Order: sequence, then structure tokens, then C-alpha cells
Amino acid sequence: MAGKKLLIVPVSLLMADLEGIKSFLYAWLQKNQRTTPEYTFLQRSLRVEGIDYVGVGNSANKKDAQTNAARDFANYLVREKLLDEAQLPCVLVISLSLLTNPSAKRSMPLLGTKRPFEPRAMGPGDNYINRIFDQKKLEEVFIPYLRLQVGSQAEEVDFTSDIHGGWSLENAKARLNEYLQATRQQIGLVKYTAVGPDHNRSFLAESTVFAKRLNKHLYARETGSNKVMASRACCLSLVRQLYHAGEIEAYTGEKKKKKADEVPPTEFDIEPEVEEKLTCLLGKLGLEPNLEPPLPDPTSSEEHNMILHYKLADFEAQERQSAQSATMSLRQISAKYLEEHNQCLANPEYSALLAERSALPVHNFKARILDTIQNNQITLIKGETGCGKTTQVPQFILDSFIESGNGANCAVLVTQPRRICAISLAERMAFERCESIGTSVGYSVRFETVLPRPFGSVLFCTVGTMCRKMEAGLRGISHIVIDEIHERDVNTDFMLILIRDMIQANRDLRVVLMSATIDTTTFTDYFGDCALVELEGRTHPVTYYFLEDCVNMINYVPPPMDERKKKKRKMEDEVAADAEENCNLICPAEYPPLVARSLREMPEKEIPFTLIAGLLDHICAMNIEGAVLIFLPGWNVISTLKKFLQTHPRYSRAEYLILPLHSQVPREDQRIVFRPAPKGIVLSTNIAESSITINDVVFVIDSCLARIKMFTARNNLTSYSTVWASKTNLEQRRGRAGRVQAGFAFHLCRLGDVSAFLKKAIQPPPLDAVIEAEYTLREMKALDQNDELTPLGQILARLPLEPRLGRMLVFACAFGLGGAMALLAAHASLGSDPFVMPPDRRRLSNDQMRFEARTNSDHLAALNVYQVWAAERERNGDEAADYLCEVKELSASALRIRNILIGLDFPESALSDKPVNFNTNFCPEHAYIAALLTSGLYPNIAYHSEGRRLFTAEGKFALVHKASVNCRKNATFVFPLFTFTEKASLIKYCKSTTCFCLVCPA
Repeated sequence: MAGKKLLIVPVSLLMADLEGIKSFLYAWLQKNQRTTPEYTFLQRSLRVEGIDYVGVGNSANKKDAQTNAARDFANYLVREKLLDEAQLPCVLVISLSLLTNPSAKRSMPLLGTKRPFEPRAMGPGDNYINRIFDQKKLEEVFIPYLRLQVGSQAEEVDFTSDIHGGWSLENAKARLNEYLQATRQQIGLVKYTAVGPDHNRSFLAESTVFAKRLNKHLYARETGSNKVMASRACCLSLVRQLYHAGEIEAYTGEKKKKKADEVPPTEFDIEPEVEEKLTCLLGKLGLEPNLEPPLPDPTSSEEHNMILHYKLADFEAQERQSAQSATMSLRQISAKYLEEHNQCLANPEYSALLAERSALPVHNFKARILDTIQNNQITLIKGETGCGKTTQVPQFILDSFIESGNGANCAVLVTQPRRICAISLAERMAFERCESIGTSVGYSVRFETVLPRPFGSVLFCTVGTMCRKMEAGLRGISHIVIDEIHERDVNTDFMLILIRDMIQANRDLRVVLMSATIDTTTFTDYFGDCALVELEGRTHPVTYYFLEDCVNMINYVPPPMDERKKKKRKMEDEVAADAEENCNLICPAEYPPLVARSLREMPEKEIPFTLIAGLLDHICAMNIEGAVLIFLPGWNVISTLKKFLQTHPRYSRAEYLILPLHSQVPREDQRIVFRPAPKGIVLSTNIAESSITINDVVFVIDSCLARIKMFTARNNLTSYSTVWASKTNLEQRRGRAGRVQAGFAFHLCRLGDVSAFLKKAIQPPPLDAVIEAEYTLREMKALDQNDELTPLGQILARLPLEPRLGRMLVFACAFGLGGAMALLAAHASLGSDPFVMPPDRRRLSNDQMRFEARTNSDHLAALNVYQVWAAERERNGDEAADYLCEVKELSASALRIRNILIGLDFPESALSDKPVNFNTNFCPEHAYIAALLTSGLYPNIAYHSEGRRLFTAEGKFALVHKASVNCRKNATFVFPLFTFTEKASLIKYCKSTTCFCLVCPA
């Protein structure tokens, strides 16, 4: 054991108080003994000159060994009457049994002392969980330990093992190894990739296995808080795919008992009035109540449907309003468009804009592009960012048809990866054509649509909207333009599958794939014969620098870290010992020693605001006019950097315009970004990386980071990770500069090996993911036994909502709550909070809390806010309502969902906007809405124990989010059950919670 650390794994999670025993002991010895402690790490001991005692401490690392030695020494001082026991700082021990047992005792012993835990140490009216997790400093210090202890528990949860033959995280890896040995394949071939910054790091594991019966390789790609969890999840995915492929059998061993079974059942009494109504209802339906139902027969395929008929309410017939073009032939429409086009050419304003468009590099390739599109079904256009392909190619196609007298036969669909791109590009194209939006150019994104004229038009839409449009076929569509094809996701791959089938059936359909960094080989192999048009680069050259160049250029020296940050950094390094190598530790020999030293002091994936300020100073010293575009990974970083710059002595002056560009920014504020500003500083996520072009940008500062959202269906966890942007993304961001003159790009990452490049390939989804999706749809009665859509499924397929939320909305219409639930469905789907929260505040203000109106529900609070906004609009007009909407960050999504439902032949009375009453102590609609939310958000349900503490469906520990109306001191709830929109990992927070009752009086 000599020279080794003794690893002790306790059953409990240890947390020190804010003072810390080491700092306390250091201060006491300085004051009373005029000396300092001396730690010896090999013997894990502590000595103090003048005191004949050696404190000994063992732990998993030096830091904890110091703490334990200091605690041992402090206990010696207490025993020798040299120190009063009451002076010792408290150390709390949170037992895991306490986290899973609501009835556990709340008095806990102090570690190292024998006096009981005293509630007075926490302050009046609070509890120990609130005190621990409300202390920001304590969260920062112990976040790695919480990730390892609580996070691993959350990841081990499995809701779906029963539909995958009983295979779970506990038994999958051993079975996979057996299969690999039996089929003589190598064991342990797993590729790991680190994801996220040092303080919030997770890992991605990838592996393949050859399935002999299928004669193909199965691929799995899973994430975890550490390499072990990522590897186990990856092995589980492979085993489940092998099970569904018939390669291995179902699991027959003994299963581990779920912690949820240990949570005591909640009993409640049914009011006689409610029981009588239920009995009467069952009698009308001809159903016999069975209070103790037998277990279902797993071999039976019999289904019971309680829906009696699908008859809708009668509608009053109304005369259809016809447009002028409805009575014209296609030839007449084409002649009309040609005449309007010729009139535009005579317009001086249009001629000036046409001259600007002609200056773009893509204009030199106009004839070649049109000829290639006409003679090939699939055309690949590769042109560097800034050449004008996104706005000009659709206009080339439309104008060529109009000028040839066939304008009515042209209908172009253009897909964009983001809704803000689709909207802004449609507005830009309408501006270039001297038209209002909705004439020959329109857009369609989720919850918002401005359609163009039916013939001779261009429609911008998101990929998800495009997929829904393709369900009804593409009759009348002449061209599909898929822009930024390199930004592939599930919807893009699904769309490409449909397009490949459609071009076989419709030889007249033309498909154009565009990107600055398209992998031509991938798409040529996928579609077969494809024509390629390569365009020249951007209008002006861009000089770019990497992190070592930036540090050397401005002689940057990182600010000294305070002691707390040093300790935090050290602990992060110890906890994440298996993390990837910090590339900042390696500096090329051609740079001076000062640069190497500065790089070593800069942690990877942490954005140095002081370096950004130094680069801005360098840019100002260059005396070159032009805006600065700064790429950041998310809204929180944007808000923090904006606040940092607004307090900067130079950039807080009025001459500098700091503009955030993000989907949370109101539309009017987004448009300000596109107006020329000589000293503008734009803070944006990757939405400004492609499609959107800010013309006056000359300088780009790139953090080289992106934030992604990941959801794991197996354990129902949502996680957000900050990852490195790819080489392709860096090239796209660099291309944002140089639109008006020579540009400059500063990438805040080391250059590294530019030859290492991971090419994207079109891959099918894992088999186990497909099985889970089909199972979920069958469980919801959206699919029948023949995998055909049921009437409910046909409705859900056309709604822009996740299926469970869509079903919730359909049920709400039966209760006459369609209008209210449309808003809440949009709220849950978009994940947008109804309240504005400044970056420096974590909890809601008193004014915001009042919208809760004693409902104990974030969802009903959002509904109340919306009704206040709607009433304001009715009383004082749209301007007052829009102002309130912008201040509260509200959305009119409910109105748009309502219109979609009416278009699906829903009775308009079912979507009545009758306000829900929030002025009484009890309103039946509140309980109905809570019950509907529970059905739509299941299995996101939790049991409330005390304070902020919840137990989720799997019996695991979670906390009410601090921005919830249910996060308040001394909160009491009529019923202990909650439903919630999202469960964020790894320290689990339940967002947007609603208290619900199993049975409520009508």
C-alpha cells in the first residue's frame, strides 16, 4: 500500500459546508498557534509544529485526503479541550436511502463528531435539500461528484427493456461478448469521443458488430457521463438490435428490482359524488367496473377501443372565396407573370437591386446552372459561403420559367435547416424582387406560414415542414432545392429517402442540393448519377488565425485565477482523469515561450472573454470599418458576454452597438442585426453560420463551439452538451467575413491536424430505435397491427407536434379545452419559457409568481400569461399586446395550431378560446388540464417528498427547477403527484411542473 491512494467508496454522498474544515483549521492555527499545517501525502498525514499529534486521512485523491487529515486533527483538538466542538464547521452526510425513502428521518450525524444535526444551522423555514442546492458556490465545488453519483443513477434507468427482450444495461455487455466470441469477432472495439467542456464532460461511444443472418454490420452510437456508461449504453444498443434481428434470444435471468417499487403507494379517498358519477358513466357505456383487474394475457392480441364513433360536428356550408387565377388558364397566368416581370425590369429600384445581384459570383454561372438543372434530375451545387447561391439559384429558376412564358409551371420549394433562416431569406428575396412577402415568395415554418401565390412562386420552409408536405405528395412542384445539405439530421435523411423514391416515379421533378462543403461522393453513391456545378469562392479573401496566432498577435496573458478557481480546476482534473488530452498544453516550437505559457493556463472549451475583448481592441486598432460577428455556443453565453461587454470601459459606450442574434430574440430585434452598423458587434449562435448573411461583417471571432441537445429514450433523459464545431463548421463561419471587403477570422481553438477529417455518411437509424418508435405509436393506438395509420394516427401525422402531445390535444378538444391546450402543446413542444429571466437571476420574481394563481402549475401559469396578453390585445390593440408579448417572451403559437386543426376538419367549437378562470380557488378546468398534461407528458411523472425534492417514475432523486412557480419556501401541495415537461441531466431538474390529482370532483 506504500505510495498508493486508498480508494474508499462510501454508501453516502459527502458534502462539505461553505467554510471547509481545511480553511477553518488553517485559520485557527494561524490565530492560536502562529503556525500553519504541513501535509505529507505519501503517509497521508498532517503535522503541526508545537503539537504532538499526526492527523491521518485516506481518500481517493490528495484533496480529499487533506480534508480527512484536517478533520482527524480537528477532532484531536476537540478531545484535548483545545478547541470548542461548536466551532467546527458542519459536514452534511446525505444518505442515498434518504433520497429514495420519503419517510426517512431527517436528523443526520455530523461526520467526525457525535452531536446531532441541528435545523437552526439552516435558517428558519428551510430544509436541508433547499439549503444545499440553493448555494451556488457549493454546486460549483461539488458538481463533479454529483455528476458521478446522481448522474450515473439517472443513466441506469431503463423504461424500454421489456420491449427489447429484457436486455438492459446490467446484462447486455456480457451477452455481447458471448456473441462476439461465438462469431469469432474481436471484443472491445469501441471508439470514444469526449463531448463538452471540462466541467461538464460526457463521452460518446461508437461500435459496430457483424450480424451473420442479416449479412450486414449493425452500428450503435450512444452517450454517457463517463466512458464506462457510454460503453454500456453502446453495448446495450447493439444487443437489442441483435435481438430484434433474431441473432440472440430474450433475457431469461433474474431482473434487478426497481427502486420505484420501494416508494410507498399513495392512498386517497374518492368523494361519494365522484364515485356516483363514475358508476353512472360506466353504466351508460355498458362497461362493468373491475376493481381488481387480472394481469393481461401477453399472448392475446385483443384490443378494447372506448371510442364509439368518429362523427364530427356538422358545419354550415359557406361559399368558397376564389382568387382571380382560379378562372384563368395556365397560359394566361404565365402571360400575366411575364408582363409583370417586364414592368419590374423598367422599375429603377428593381434595376438597382438587379445590378447588386449581378455582382455576386454565382451570377457568372447562371447559364451553366440552369442548363445543368434542366438536363439532370439531381444537381449538386458546391459554392463557398458568400457566393450568393442561396438567394439567387431559386430566382434563376423562377425567372427563367417566367421569361420563357411558362411561369405558371414553376413551383420551387427551398428547405433551410432553421426557421429563422427560412423567414429571413424569404423576406430578403421578396425585397430583391420589389414585392411584399406572400406574392411570388413565401415561407412555411412550424406554427407560422405566409404562403405565396399558387403558381410561379418560391416557398422557403424548414426540413420538418417539408417532410409533412411530402406526405400528401409533391404534385405541382417542379423543383426542390435543399440548402446547407451538410447539416444533416434525422428529418433530412427521412426527406432524402422520400425524394429518392419520388424521382423514380416523377421524371420531371428536379432536385438541387447546395452547400459550401458538400461531400459529393456520399450523395453520388446515394442517388446514383448526379451532376456537379462548382462555383468560385467568396467575393473577397479572408485571412484567418487560430488560437496560438491570436495569443501571439495581442501578447495575451490570461488573468490570474483566484484560489477557488484553482481548487475547482484541480478537482475537475482529478474527477475527469480519463478525459481527453488538453491540446492547449502542446504549442508548436515556432511560437515564443510566452505563448506556450499562456496556452497552458487557458482551459479548453472555456471561452476567454478577456481574450475576446483583447481581439476587439486589436480590431479597433486596425482602423478598418465593418461589423464584428462573434460565434458562441448558446443563449446563456451570449447573455453573459453581452453583459461583460456592456460593463467594459470601451464597449459600453453608445457608439458600439451590441446585438444578440438568437431564436429567443424577438423578430423586430433580429431585423436590426441586418442593418449596417459601422461599430456593430453581433453575438450569435450557429444560426449565422449558414444561409443568413450579414453583409457588413468584416471580422469574425469564432469560439469554435456549438451546443447540441440530446435525448435518450431508454431513460427519458434530456441533456445539453457543448461540443467542438467541425472543420466544416469553421469554414462556414469563416466565410461570413469578406462580403464587402477583405475579411479577418479569429478561431479560438488550436490549429491541430487539418488533415484529420471525418466525412459524413448517410446511415440508417439503429434497429432498436425503430422498434421503440413503432411500439410507442402502437401503444398510443396511432398504428394498427398491420402498421397502418389509424384515424387518430392520420391526425397526429399532420400535426407539427410530438405524437403524445398531439394526442393530448385531440383529447382536449373532446373536453372543450382545445384552445387552452393548443397553447400548452406549443409551449411544451417549443420548450420556450413564458417569463424573461435575466442571466444574474435564477428564480421568478414575485410579479411573475402571481400568474400561478394557486394552481401549483407552470403550464397553467403560462396559460394565464397568454390570456392576460390576449385580453390586453382586445382592449388596447395589437401594439400594446405585442409589447407585452416581447417583454414576457410570449408566442402566438396557439393561434396557429388552432388554424391547423380547423384545416383538419376539427369542429371550431372544440377549439374555443373561452378563457379559463384563474380568479377562484378551484376551477374544474384546472384539474382537467392537469390530467390531460399527464397523459401527454407521460412517463414524466414524479412524487413530491418535501421542499424541491421529487422522486421520478423510476424512483430516482430529482429537483424542481429553480425557475418554476413550484420552487418556493414552505410550499405545500394538495396532492403529491407532479407531471413535468422535461427532465434535464445529469443532476436532474424537472422543468415546467404541474401538480395533478388522480381523481377530482367534477
